[in-house]
Amino acid sequence: MGKHCAWKESKRRASTYDLDDWKVMAAEAKALNDALLAHMTAGHAPSAPEVVALAEESRQHISKWFYDCSLEVHVGLAEMFVEDPRFRKSYDD
Repeated sequence: MGKHCAWKESKRRASTYDLDDWKVMAAEAKALNDALLAHMTAGHAPSAPEVVALAEESRQHISKWFYDCSLEVHVGLAEMFVEDPRFRKSYDD
């Protein structure tokens, strides 16, 4: 899915969510991000099976709530997290 199509699909899906949906989505995202952070803090390798499994859960979470997140798109998001402080800040806040 192209980036513009992904943006449109994300906007379309988000427009259908009520407050409870947003709360569920946010709680799921927080749990995933907290688990990934714990592995990063513990120094676990990105290739560790449990880290790979969490990364896949994260990709599926995006696909479930926003747009079809291919492996390539997910890698791109990870690269943005590493390379772009503005993007990373959205996770840090």
